[in-house]
Amino acid sequence: YDENSFQVYFTSLKFNQDNNANYSYKLEGYDDDWQDETDGRNYASYLKVKPGKYVFKIKAYNNFGLTNDNLSSINITIKDPFWASNWALVIYLVLLTGAFTLLRIVIVARIQYRNNLKFEKLQREKGEELIEIKTRFYNNITHELKTPLSLIQGPVERLIKEEDDPNKIKRLEIITRNSNRLQGLVNQILDLRKIEK
Repeated sequence: YDENSFQVYFTSLKFNQDNNANYSYKLEGYDDDWQDETDGRNYASYLKVKPGKYVFKIKAYNNFGLTNDNLSSINITIKDPFWASNWALVIYLVLLTGAFTLLRIVIVARIQYRNNLKFEKLQREKGEELIEIKTRFYNNITHELKTPLSLIQGPVERLIKEEDDPNKIKRLEIITRNSNRLQGLVNQILDLRKIEK
């Protein structure tokens, strides 16, 4: 491929003794028309010929226009550079296909990753929402228990102060102790909900 500038030398044995030979030549696939060489030069020059298969054809004639009937030709092949050969094109195609496949895998993985993140976020939000519902439920229940307990404890304490019978005071103290215990459990549930939140 890098030997694409060249010269082709030629001569005619029949006209050579008088040095009066003229030539017409053509590089098929490169030249459109026949080139005439009348100044006695016996070579053709070509520069930067593209890769491909060519046929160099030449015919000789004398000053009177009499031609030698023999048409001579030579095949000239300029190979493609290795990066433009068929094997290179196949390798490019394989690499391009591999790159496209890898790109597709990466894109699908990123989409899947984003979907997983969205799903996890949704799960977390639903979990937090469920915890919030539970917390509100427990808070409501504990407040509902706390209010009646307070309403029980106040009258019981007044009854203890007003009562003189030790047996009744003992029973009222049992009620106070149990209501205080229940009040402590309700407060612990409230504290636990605050810690969880």
